[in-house]
Amino acid sequence: MERYRELILENIDYDILLERNPYDKDLLDGYVELMLEICCSTQESVRICGQDFPTVAVRSRLLKLNSEHISYVMDYDTIDEQTRSLYRQGISAFGGIAPTYRIALEKDLPVIVWDFHSLLVMVQMCFSFMLTDKDSDMHMCKHCKKAFVASRKGNEFCSQRCKNQFNVYKSREKKKGNESDNR
Repeated sequence: MERYRELILENIDYDILLERNPYDKDLLDGYVELMLEICCSTQESVRICGQDFPTVAVRSRLLKLNSEHISYVMDYDTIDEQTRSLYRQGISAFGGIAPTYRIALEKDLPVIVWDFHSLLVMVQMCFSFMLTDKDSDMHMCKHCKKAFVASRKGNEFCSQRCKNQFNVYKSREKKKGNESDNR
């Protein structure tokens, strides 16, 4: 049991996570205990979201988690719905297999080295960076939620039609709110 605990703490860089999130110690310890409980389980399967999975497979996946995975889960509750939607679209764009990265030293300078399992994933990652970069011309339409290249700074809609539809729906919602207040 202690061997698994040490391995989990090392894999998720527990000390670094705790240093970054000192007020979330109980939450972080809860994640570690949950992972430890499953890794030490003698049951043949583990029920997750109503579905049974082989304990060996779940243990293997848990032991591959790192600090980025834990940080994502810890941060997920604090982000707004639009950012969550971008995260979900990003992960689904990679077929559920997000690329990984590591920090390496090159000529005594730290560099980020990305590990992509295919050229398509690399292109999708670049697309995701463009979509989430505030200074990029790539934006997500406020109405239809599709990505588009903005012709001007501040464009929030992919077309005049989307802008009009958004404003019509917004106006209708406003009228509904006023009607219910008058009753």
